[in-house]
Amino acid sequence: MRLVLSWLGLCVLLTTAGCEKHAPSLTQSSSKEKQLVVPDHGAYTGAFIDFGGIEDQVSLEGIESFEQIVGKHQAIIASSSFWGEQSFPMANVTLIWRHGSLPLVFWSPWDRPYEQRKGPDRFSLKSILEGRWNRYIDDWADQARTFGEPMIVSFCGTGNTPRPTS
Repeated sequence: MRLVLSWLGLCVLLTTAGCEKHAPSLTQSSSKEKQLVVPDHGAYTGAFIDFGGIEDQVSLEGIESFEQIVGKHQAIIASSSFWGEQSFPMANVTLIWRHGSLPLVFWSPWDRPYEQRKGPDRFSLKSILEGRWNRYIDDWADQARTFGEPMIVSFCGTGNTPRPTS
């Protein structure tokens, strides 16, 4: 239970860090601290850009090409982080942040490639709750802290949640 509460706390913390009266318009304060600013009017847009068959490899060219097509800077750029890789997507979130957008990471507890309608793999909800992945979760959270900028984290990404195994 402690793991679940810690994990949920991480997700809430990372999510609120990206949402508390912030949005991706970067400004520099006198203390050299970057801030995200709320727009005076309108809405921010974001996208899960098609980076080809590899949704976790973000490219500046892909982002800029998409923005040119839609004619608007994307305030939020989404990408995936698969548990099977056992790493934090530092390069992706850094590229997105430097582009002036807020990273949205679909933290997906499955191996690549993900196969729809397939039962849970080694990252089943049961194995997560049993604590088998605590070290990875802690390491991922440490790297998110090292990133040090606002971001949004969505557990299970696109709504495909791992099912408990009996």
